[in-house]
Amino acid sequence: MATIKEVAKKSGVSVGTVSAVLRGESWVTEDTRRKVLRVVRELNYRPNPLARSLRTQKTGVIGLVVTDITNPFFSLIVRAVENYLRKYNFNIILCDTNEDYAIGTDVVRVLIDRMVEGIILVGDVLPEEELEEVINTTHVPIVAVERDYGSIYELSMVLVDSVKGGYIATRHLLNLGYRDIAIVTGPIESERNYSSIGRLEGYKEALREEGIELKPEFIVKSDFTFNGGYTSVKAFLERGYKPRAIFASNDLMAIGAMVAIKEKGFRIPDEIAVVGYDDTPEASFTEPPLTTVHLSMEELGTQAARFVVESIKDRDFVPRKYILPVDIVIRESCGAFKIKGK
Repeated sequence: MATIKEVAKKSGVSVGTVSAVLRGESWVTEDTRRKVLRVVRELNYRPNPLARSLRTQKTGVIGLVVTDITNPFFSLIVRAVENYLRKYNFNIILCDTNEDYAIGTDVVRVLIDRMVEGIILVGDVLPEEELEEVINTTHVPIVAVERDYGSIYELSMVLVDSVKGGYIATRHLLNLGYRDIAIVTGPIESERNYSSIGRLEGYKEALREEGIELKPEFIVKSDFTFNGGYTSVKAFLERGYKPRAIFASNDLMAIGAMVAIKEKGFRIPDEIAVVGYDDTPEASFTEPPLTTVHLSMEELGTQAARFVVESIKDRDFVPRKYILPVDIVIRESCGAFKIKGK
């Protein structure tokens, strides 16, 4: 098996330069990088990761923990994180908590024991008090995505402007003339439900602005899943409620709601309009195609990965918060025309 000294000798550079190339250091010239990597391939050189990590305290591994990998929203973020980290020669260990705090606590501890260089938490992985304990007992940089740990200043956060998203979805329906607008929320029982609460607040703000009284019965609680959207909206309609429009707080629930609406014999958007949230790829293929609040999952993942890389490479990195802007993609499910008197 080839050694790093053999790679350096054949490349005509020092051992330190070979190491810098393999670490992806920015100061190495492009010509040198190409020359070294060509020799690495020719000699089939493979660094010893265990020896290197013990020597440098660097493993080249980032822990990525998500609450539900089956949700397209999260899987697209994961892809963006991995694409960005690969450019800096980081690999990931991907963990799915299945929306269970106990699992989240366990996997974060395991990742720290495995000497990961950074951790990205996507969604509601840990309760605030548990995360504070982790931060106080380790120097591993942590970035939170779509979970606002407002009182913790030692980690970076990448968030979506959920209030604005809920507002523009509802405002779009109001501008079309709809007045009886229901909302299908995710969990809203506690402050940990950052996204759900924000989207609900945006919905309420738009109604207040229009002078429309909030109907508590038009707040349909669900769980961000397709089945949750389907069952909650089906039950809502079976209780005799007939909104003129429904804003679902994510696309999975919106698609489930559309199935329930059709099963109950209503036409979309002629009788009930629907707007979703996230603009996942599936939104383009519903029948009719789903109007939805657009946000860039790629940008969420890229920004989170950028923060974790910067915090690893720069000892003076100051944790920061990034708020992702949102807009609306208009398709056919909302009936984009003025409906008077509705």
